[in-house]
Parts: sequence; structure tokens; C-alpha cells
Amino acid sequence: MDRLKISAALHEIGLLLKLEGKDYFRSRAYLTAAQALADIDEDFDVLVKEGRLTEIKGIGKSLANVIGELYLTDRSQVLDKLRKKFPTSSLALLQIPGITTKQAEKLHNAGITNKEELRAAIDSKYLSKLPGFSARTVEAIRKRLSSHEDSGGRLLLVKALKIANAIVKYVRRSPDVINIDIAGSARRWKETVGTIRITASADEPVNLIKHFLKIPSIAEIKSKTQKNAQVRLIEGATVSFSASRPDDYARLLHAETGSESHLKKLEQIRDLECVRSWLLTVLIVISDENIVEISPA
Repeated sequence: MDRLKISAALHEIGLLLKLEGKDYFRSRAYLTAAQALADIDEDFDVLVKEGRLTEIKGIGKSLANVIGELYLTDRSQVLDKLRKKFPTSSLALLQIPGITTKQAEKLHNAGITNKEELRAAIDSKYLSKLPGFSARTVEAIRKRLSSHEDSGGRLLLVKALKIANAIVKYVRRSPDVINIDIAGSARRWKETVGTIRITASADEPVNLIKHFLKIPSIAEIKSKTQKNAQVRLIEGATVSFSASRPDDYARLLHAETGSESHLKKLEQIRDLECVRSWLLTVLIVISDENIVEISPA
């Protein structure tokens, strides 16, 4: 298993340990190690083979052993055990603002493992019957869930940029990439970001799409074409990656960055310009035939 896949595995372990709720510091250790591993510039293969993983800040002997296991076998006993206990969908509960680790653990133990099941449990009054979920607590969860759904699970800009920059760094490893930029709301520096949008160009755009889809932290591929892919990451963020040929890249970046209302206005202006151009052409033809004379405006 390569470095980025191991980093994603450590991140997943950290989130699942957080959901388990038994050891906060162990969970933080895995999440910190995942980030440290993703950021290193040294030759990872050399560090593993020479037994120097503990030289990476945040990685101790125990974590080095887990990394070594993943590197050699593509598996981890720790991760396998946690995956049996918690389905991947359970992580979605931790993405709801205000849901505590203990609440998420109680929900999972009650058979509630995703947002849809949580909504159903609230609507059916089942949640209020569970220990630790008073009427006030249930109402607070309902409001947070509704707010989260209304916002489309939007991320704070600082978090969205952190994810986007990591993806850009990964895609740059492809020998095909010519241009690559963060687009959408993050490029416009909006306070929150719904979908993280990234654009890139290559002589063969499909090669970049294939490379993007190999990102280890992808939990679900929502859609895929030869020029675009939309995915959901393990941490819950939605990413849209679009690629084009270099001669069409400026148009792509503009289309993926402008707000919907702005793009509609530009489309209307473009349509008006097309009509204006057509009318001018007709008038010139008429003038050439000496039917009317046209004076400059």
C-alpha cells in the first residue's frame, strides 16, 4: 500500500476510534499521523525499509507498526476490527454539527448509522425513547440536522481549502497535468463551501479523471464521465473534479468558478451578442445590395 492510501487508512481509523468514544487521545494520534504522513516530502519507501518512520513528527513505535503492516500487507488488524464494528456510513453522523462522539456511539448502538435513519428515528419518536435523549436533546438534534441538510453539508472555507490543496497536490503527481486550479466557492473565498470544485487540463483529460479517482480517501463515486467526476470523501466532503484540453481550460475554469446567477447573466449577454451579431450581418448584406444605407452608430 502506498503512502497516501496508508494516510487515508490512518484517517479512517482515527474517525472510527472517535466514534467508538473510548480513547480520545488515541483517535487524535491516528488523525495527526494521517496528516503527517500525507505531508512528508522524504522518500516514504526508504523510511519504511530503514525503520525510520518514528522520525516523522507524531508517529511513535505503535503507529509505525500499524503503518508497516499496511505497507506490507495492504491490511490492518485495527482497521478490520473497527470496520466490523462500525459501517462506513456511521461516519456521516460525526459530520452533523453538534453531534457529540458519545451521542454518535449511542445512536450506532441503537441501530442508527446514518442521517436518513436518524431523521426517521426523530420523526417516529423512537429517538426520544432512548436513554440519554431527552425531549430537549432530540429537538436540538432535529434543528442541527435540518440546518445541516439545508446547508447541503457546507464546509468552512479553511477546511475546504485544506482538502482542496491536498487533492491538487495529489493530482500534480500525474505526468499528464498541464494546468490545475481550485475553482467554485473556494476560489471566490466564500465563507462556506458546498462542493469543492477543482479544474485541470491535459492533452488527454480522461487520464486526469482516472488519476483523480485513485485518491485513497474516496468513499463513494457519485458520477463519472470522461471529463468530470464527483465523489464523496471519507470525511464527508463532496468534490467535483473537471478536466479539459488546454485550449478550452480558461472557459472550464470560468464556468466552474462563477456563481450560478452570474453564469446565467453571462449566458443571457452571450445570447444577446449572438442576436446583435446576426442582425449586424443581415444589415451589412442588405447594405451591400444597396437596398438601404447604414450609418455608423
